[in-house]
Amino acid sequence: MSTIERAAARLGEIGKPRTEPKLGDAVADPASIQSPMETSAAETLTQVHATSSQAHAPSAIERSSRIAQPRIGGGFCEIDVDALTARGFATQQNVNVEIAADLRRIKRPLLMAIKKSSALGHTGLPANLVLITSSLPGEGKTFVSINLALSIAAELDRTVLLVDADVAKNDVARVLGVEYEIGLTDLLDRANVHTEDSILQTNIESLSFLPSGPMLPNVDELFASDKMTRLMRDLADHNPNRIVIVDAPPLHAGTQASVLARMVGHVVVLVEADKTPQASVTDALHQLKGCESVSLVLNKARRGSSDHIAYGYGYGYGYGSQRS
Repeated sequence: MSTIERAAARLGEIGKPRTEPKLGDAVADPASIQSPMETSAAETLTQVHATSSQAHAPSAIERSSRIAQPRIGGGFCEIDVDALTARGFATQQNVNVEIAADLRRIKRPLLMAIKKSSALGHTGLPANLVLITSSLPGEGKTFVSINLALSIAAELDRTVLLVDADVAKNDVARVLGVEYEIGLTDLLDRANVHTEDSILQTNIESLSFLPSGPMLPNVDELFASDKMTRLMRDLADHNPNRIVIVDAPPLHAGTQASVLARMVGHVVVLVEADKTPQASVTDALHQLKGCESVSLVLNKARRGSSDHIAYGYGYGYGYGSQRS
């Protein structure tokens, strides 16, 4: 039985909510995202490559020593960092709160896996492309995508491109408060639009953003096209030190997420504790069969005082591979 199969089986054992909710109950609807003080904590689903990191807010000297990066993007957008901080996101103002510490526990094994793949010179799918999805809507994937991007942006030798590929929702731009003219679907639908014309630099150092673009009737076909494959490869190859976080639609919402999963080096699936049916998770993993790397994050879990779980926030991290 693979790591992912064991993780799916573990979900069947999670039946009743536990007592004493803690921090970190993520929500998918941007309008309803609450402060972490109003939310619940997490339980580790599986943990194979878990490594803690005591990251800190980089000083001016440390930031000046970052690896020089080529300029990207055709525009600039201002993100209201204070608003994100007040809503409990892992900004640099929240660097010492529980959400930041637990995001480090999630990102550290992921970054280690990416670094290992790059060092070994794997010729498969780009290791620095990470897809975030879920079985069903409302499991917190957009909240996790934004937080993971913010957390990785704090790394001294990494930059992050956050891509909103959930075109039907367009939640990332709304949460960040960003207005834009062109986005991902424009790149796919128009012949004269270049990738850099749609990527926006932000006022958050090391974080750039590619919006979703307008909802088009042939989005499924655009995502399945050779042009999309080339675009994803271009995003990965532009800078090997950049991590591309793709916020994708839920797997049960259509074919888009499963198609995109075949273009990335890592897939992270959000699972809502005590709510997502085990059958839905099993079916989601079946859709991802053959992907190079699939991880599960158990979200919105509660724990009792007798539980001795290492994580205090809304994510548990399980890392494993499944191949056909």
